[in-house]
Amino acid sequence: MSDMSSNQDIVTPNEAVDLSENTLTTREELRREGPQLQAAIIAPTRSPSIIRDRHHEPKLLWNESPSLKPSPCATIWGVPENLNVVPKHYQLAAGYCTFFVPNTRPNVISKRITICMKKLSVEVNYDGPRATFSGVNLNFVEFEGRLFRAPNKDYSHGVIVEVRRLDGCALEFFRMRCAITQSAQGIDEDLNDSPVIDLLPETELEEAEVKSIVNETFPESFNLLESKEEGCQVHGVRGLVHVTDGSKSGKEVARLAGVNLLTLNACKLLMFFIAYIDSDRICQSPKHDDLMKFLSLQLISNIFQHTNESDLRLCEDEEAKMAVIDRLDELVRVLVEVVEKAVEKAPRKLHRCYFAISALNALFDRWPSVNVLKHSRGKKHVFETAKFLAGLSHSLLESQANILVKRL
Repeated sequence: MSDMSSNQDIVTPNEAVDLSENTLTTREELRREGPQLQAAIIAPTRSPSIIRDRHHEPKLLWNESPSLKPSPCATIWGVPENLNVVPKHYQLAAGYCTFFVPNTRPNVISKRITICMKKLSVEVNYDGPRATFSGVNLNFVEFEGRLFRAPNKDYSHGVIVEVRRLDGCALEFFRMRCAITQSAQGIDEDLNDSPVIDLLPETELEEAEVKSIVNETFPESFNLLESKEEGCQVHGVRGLVHVTDGSKSGKEVARLAGVNLLTLNACKLLMFFIAYIDSDRICQSPKHDDLMKFLSLQLISNIFQHTNESDLRLCEDEEAKMAVIDRLDELVRVLVEVVEKAVEKAPRKLHRCYFAISALNALFDRWPSVNVLKHSRGKKHVFETAKFLAGLSHSLLESQANILVKRL
């Protein structure tokens, strides 16, 4: 980001730690380090003395009562005033993934980062005593970050912030890391709720062109889904997620794709995804199953946010139309159970909770024949808890949960 490269107070990792160099980095030196995206692509360096202990699970400091309305960031991440020094042999993340924030107290920086995490709607864990945080965003990018103080006395007037990509798209991490960097420095405290989402400009497509896009996407995605390779299966579902997302494919394409997926082969594909989401059995590796269920819920949410019950007229198979309505009652039950399970495992499964509640709200608005209240009215406390948890870290979920709670 240009704002970052123009800030003379940012220093490189080596300068902040090396006791033999006391000179602030100039703009020219920062520019010579190469493009910022390079730092996002570098694989994370693991250090046993720093990486979080898997036997020590950090906990969010929220009040358990959903009736309370806490400040969205006041007590989530309380870091010590006297931060840990960067260990002597610990290699900080390269490039702009590590930066120095001068003349700012640690608790101010931690508050800025928690605000940023909520606006980005990230599933995040905070560890106060260790001054670390780790999370997964809505595009399934895993990352972690830390706050340090430098051993060099010339940099004792500020905090070193490090952010590392652990898994996922390097470009998505780069964009998210830029948001974290700017927030930590107080450069842009008025972030949009979803700064990493690019909306497709509205363009009118001819009916034949809409059908062509859908017809080209489906065979490729289905072939990938039938593969035994985990990576191929993921790409197959992602293809369906993208074509049913109106911000990426266009509203008309998303609408036709959604209707076709609902009615295809007498709803067999819909029932497959419902059964997959509902199953607790691990079909392949746990990580692969977790990602596939995440994408399946995202697909279900996309379908119902871009289709109406009246859109079934686009399907010529009358039996398939009736089958869709019959199957949606089962879908509502499964979505409510997803929310229950996600609340129990918060904050790890808040993205699942978000997609499930978004789908329930869409069914409530757009599919009048589906009785959403049948399975959700007796679970109002579950949705209130989801709303409470979202108020701490997930702005998109907070908005959707608030809508559903009012309806109940």
